[in-house]
Amino acid sequence: MRKIVIILKFIIKIISQNSFLNKAVRIAFHKFYKNKGNFFYYENNKLSFLVHRNETISNSIFLDGEFEFSKFAKSLKLIKKRRRTLVDIGANIGSITIPSLKNNFFENALVFEPNPESLRLLKSNILINNLENKVNIKELALSDKKTFKTLHADLKLNRGNNKLISQKKRGKNFFHVKTDILDNYTKSFDKNNCFIKIDVQGEESRILISSKNTLSKKIPIVLEFEPSNLNKNWKVYFKYVLKYYKNFYDLKELKPMKKNLSSETLEKVYQIYFKKNSFTDLLFI
Repeated sequence: MRKIVIILKFIIKIISQNSFLNKAVRIAFHKFYKNKGNFFYYENNKLSFLVHRNETISNSIFLDGEFEFSKFAKSLKLIKKRRRTLVDIGANIGSITIPSLKNNFFENALVFEPNPESLRLLKSNILINNLENKVNIKELALSDKKTFKTLHADLKLNRGNNKLISQKKRGKNFFHVKTDILDNYTKSFDKNNCFIKIDVQGEESRILISSKNTLSKKIPIVLEFEPSNLNKNWKVYFKYVLKYYKNFYDLKELKPMKKNLSSETLEKVYQIYFKKNSFTDLLFI
C-alpha cells in the first residue's frame, strides 16, 4: 500500500510540473465529468475559480487557465501606465477582474454584473481569492437610463451571452434587473487612476451614448466591437468616443498598431469585421 501511495505521489508531481500533461489530465477529467454535477474547481499558484460545468467561459478557465485575459493584458501593456481602479462592466464570474487583481495590475475594482446566476459565482470567486476588500460589486446592468429591464440569459452554452431586451418576459432564462448609467459611478475617476472594460453583448452603444461625463475625462477604455450587435446608426452612439479620444488599437491584430481615431477609421474596422461576421476588442485612448 505504501509503495502505491509513493508511486501516485510521484505521478501527481510529474503531472503538476508539466503543463502539457497537466492540461491533458484536465481535458480528460472535464470530458468525463462535464455533465455530472454543476461546478468545477480550478486552482493554480496565483488564483482559484469556481466555474460552471460545460459552458464556454468556464470551460476556457478550467482547461486553459483563463478566458480572454491574455488579450486584456495586452491592452494594459499598450497604455503602459498602471491605474489604481479597474471598472469591469460585464464582470461575469470574475474572469478579468480576479486575475487582474491577483497579478497586481490594479489595486481595486468596481464591477457590474446583473445576472443572478453569474453573480453567485462572482461573489464566491472573490471570497476564495481573498479579494472581498478590493472589489465593489454593483448588482445591475449599465445601459442608457436608470430603470428596470429584462435580461435574457443563456444558461447553457455561453453564460456571458446576456442581452437586455425591452419586452417584459418570464421564465428561467429571463431576469428583471436594475439598470443605470455609467456617469453615476465615475465622478471620482479620471484618466490617470482608472481603466474601463466593457463586454455586454451589444449594450456597449447605449452605455457610450449616456456616458458623456465619463468619456470627456478620456479614461482608457477597452470594449467588445461586434458589428452584428450594432444597429445601422451605430456611429451616433460612438459620438462621444469620437469627440474625446484621439487613438485606438485593434486588439485582434497580432501586433496592435496605434491608429488615429475618426469616423472613417472606425468605419473601416466595422466593415472588416462585418464582412467576416466576427468581432474584436478595441482600446480607445
